Amino acid sequence: MYRLNGFKRHLFESRSFLDGAATGSQLVKQFSSKRNTSINTATRSIQSRVPTKPLIIHTGNGPYLGPTFNCKVLTPKNDGRPSSVTDKRCILQQPGISADGRCRCTYVVSKRDSKGCASGFLFTCLPK
Repeated sequence: MYRLNGFKRHLFESRSFLDGAATGSQLVKQFSSKRNTSINTATRSIQSRVPTKPLIIHTGNGPYLGPTFNCKVLTPKNDGRPSSVTDKRCILQQPGISADGRCRCTYVVSKRDSKGCASGFLFTCLPK
């Protein structure tokens, strides 16, 4: 008498060797499917933990000389978009940059690529 998954199985002399092989292969499938599920779950959790890198926005005319963290340097004109909360009364020198200093602008990453680099941002400009 053997116990498999809480059930009692009686082995009789009339059972053939192939019956035992079928039961064994079912157990192999059961264990391998459980193992594959845990491997896939572990893989998904590792892939979702890509470290995010800082947002870099270049507003000057010359080349950007600061650290890039192996990411594209974003520009307000090409990569920035106004948020729905941005005050229309704010005068902007370029998107997300106050022209007269009366407004304060903040930036939030809107998209990231697979390496954790920012690929777009939203700006919100409000009066001080």
